Amino acid sequence: MAMQDWIGRLDAFLQFNDYVVLKDAGKISHEIARSLAENEYEQFRKEQDAAFRSDFDKSLPEWKDGLDELVKGVKNNNDK
Repeated sequence: MAMQDWIGRLDAFLQFNDYVVLKDAGKISHEIARSLAENEYEQFRKEQDAAFRSDFDKSLPEWKDGLDELVKGVKNNNDK
């Protein structure tokens, strides 16, 4: 199968699935597209980092409760 045949099959597949078939290479260069994508990703990463809580941070309330119970037990034993 020649490359031209593959191009025809891909175009037919895209049209069948209601996608627009591009007629040319477009107007945005690779460098500009890459820069736009990197800027979007950087913004996304900042939002993800701000919302991130590690497993350690998530477990701290449980540890605090356990330590509070332990301290109460030690105080009760010392009061006897």
